[in-house]
Amino acid sequence: MFDRLFLPALTFTVLVAGLAAFSAEIVPGDRAPSQIVQLERIVVRAPRALPETPVAQTDAERPATVVVR
Repeated sequence: MFDRLFLPALTFTVLVAGLAAFSAEIVPGDRAPSQIVQLERIVVRAPRALPETPVAQTDAERPATVVVR
């Protein structure tokens, strides 16, 4: 019984709230116009030390480790 009343009421409330949101965007208000500011581009470059991680080993005669840096 509860869900027979709750779900239609919830649906109606969501539809009314959506309609109010759309109408608030369409109707012009007393809002100040937005100011668009373009900031200068900043590029940061810094070397990063990578840890010496063994990537692969081979089963050759002598063991070899490849380190990516």
